[in-house]
Formats: sequence, C-alpha cells, structure tokens
Amino acid sequence: MTKISEIGGEQALIRQINKKIKTNPDEVILGIGDDAAITRPPKSGKNLVLTTDMLVENNHFSLSTYTPEQIGKKSAVANISDMAAITATPKHMLISIAIPKDTTVEFIDSLYDGIQKETQKHNINIIGGDITGSPSGALIINITLIGETDKEIRRSGAKPGDCLIVTGDIGRSGAGLHLLQHNPKISKKSEQILKKAHTEPQHRLKESQTLKKLNCITSMNDISDGLATETKEICDASNTGAIIYKQKIPTSPATDELLKAIKKDTKETALYGGEDFELLFTAKQQDTKKIIDTLKKQTGTIATIIGKITEEKQIYLIDKNKKTQLKKTGYDHFKQNPYDYKK
Repeated sequence: MTKISEIGGEQALIRQINKKIKTNPDEVILGIGDDAAITRPPKSGKNLVLTTDMLVENNHFSLSTYTPEQIGKKSAVANISDMAAITATPKHMLISIAIPKDTTVEFIDSLYDGIQKETQKHNINIIGGDITGSPSGALIINITLIGETDKEIRRSGAKPGDCLIVTGDIGRSGAGLHLLQHNPKISKKSEQILKKAHTEPQHRLKESQTLKKLNCITSMNDISDGLATETKEICDASNTGAIIYKQKIPTSPATDELLKAIKKDTKETALYGGEDFELLFTAKQQDTKKIIDTLKKQTGTIATIIGKITEEKQIYLIDKNKKTQLKKTGYDHFKQNPYDYKK
C-alpha cells in the first residue's frame, strides 16, 4: 500500500485522479486542474438543477463493512437519487473529500472507481472538487451534482384524492444495516440480498425519466430517510395529509425473513428506516394503471399503490381496521432513530 505522502502529497494525488477521469468536451470547457470548472449552459428551455449530499464515516458508512468502491458508489447514488426525485438529468459532478492521514493511494483509487462506475453509466462529467486532510480522523465525502430539466416534478403538487405510490420494495437497506451490525442467523441468500441493498444501493433515475414522460405525476420524492419522513415532506410541501395502508407497503422476502428472525415488525423498517432510494410519488387514481403498466414494461420495476392524499393535514397509518396517527418520522441525524433494532 502506498501512502499519499509517498507520491508527492495532495497535488500528486489530484493529478493521479485526473488521469482516470474523462469528460465530454461538448459539455465541459474546463475541468479538473484549475481554480474552477467551466461548463456549457443548459440548452434553451432547460433549467439548471443543483443538489449536494455529504457522507460521513461511522454515520453513513463504516470501513469495517464497506469496501472503498462501495463507499464511492453509495456517495454517487445518493446524489443521483436526488436528481431522480425531481426528474432532472444529472450532467456534472464536483467531489470534495476530507481524508484521514493514514489513507492510502489505493483506497482513494478504489473509491473513485466506485464513483466512476455510476457516473459513466449516465454520462456524468466529474469536473472538480477539493481534497483536504481530516483532523477528526473520519473520512468525509461531499458531492455536488449539477443537472438540467425542462419540466421538474416537485414535492408540492399532491392533491387530495391522489394515490400514493412507491417503486420497488422498501426496508431492505435498514434490514441490511441491522444484519451487518448484529449478524442474526438467516439464509445465505437473504443475507447476500440485504447486505448488498445497504452497501450497494440503487437509484431510480431511469424510472424517474419514464414517469416524467407520462406527464401525469403530481409530486415526487426519493426514499432516503424512510417512508414516514418522505410522505411527510410531500404532505408539508403540498399542504395536505395522507393515509398509508400498512399491509400494502411492499417489502422483500429477504427483509421479511430477517425481521421475523429478530421478532420485529417488517413494515416498521420501511416506515422508519432509510437509504432505499426508491421513488415515492402521487398521481390521480385514473392514471395509476397506465403508470404501473408503463414502469413494468419499460424499466421492469414494480410500482405499488400504498395510500392516498387527504385534505386533512395529518398522516394516518391504517393497519387492518385500526387507524393511528403517524407522528414519528424516519432517520434524523440530530435525534434518536425512532426504530432501534437493538432494543
């Protein structure tokens, strides 16, 4: 393994990273290597879209359970998912990293490999960023992603009577985190599925672009902090409430197996876990069949109606015949996680 100091320090590391990165000259005028990057503006009729997301060691990932490549992939996915949530096309990425003193060149190389595997799939240019030391000893990655759109779907468009819909299944990542931390005994197949769901999450950019073309989605969000939080965000922005039917929340057999093994409610991890990066969106009842059929046909992704938007500004969970107000939300960095598997 090679220490960063052995190749000449920060500037040498930047030069090494730059050798690996290719950009599209039709979109990037000046990339890595100067004080700032220069890109061509969006085409006429398109708006600029910006998002940023920070991942911190021992908060979003652990070096004991993630490979450097997985950390890079996850940091890219989290940002691309934000673009998917607003139906934007990601174009350019800035990466800033605070690196612990003993980090090796090989570690950084592998981390960038993980990022590039995601950016290259979607023709995203890496155009710059910053590298610094981390006095705290924690690895920190902050990505800024720049995109464009001609018609965004916001959180704020939900109307009473709209259906609440999710892509895929929810709760795998939260279940995978518990598995990595506590290693309860479940089948090998389920173990592999859940660990991969947490360490190698997938965004729904393709599904987002498909939904955008249908021109009938009224609001959308991505599930990064749990279904409860994302539903509340849509309702707050839209000045509405919602009803969620607990039994309709889609979970995978692997998630069900783990939660049964630890005697916990499977739907709880979907409501209060996070980092599934599925899409949560709303649409009129009459459009739902077209939406579900089109997603399945064009992307292979299953979408499920899990509830509806209401005029009353509260969120309720209906479990069979029992109706309770949903007061808890999902993951919050400054509060205790409302669903603690260790209890």
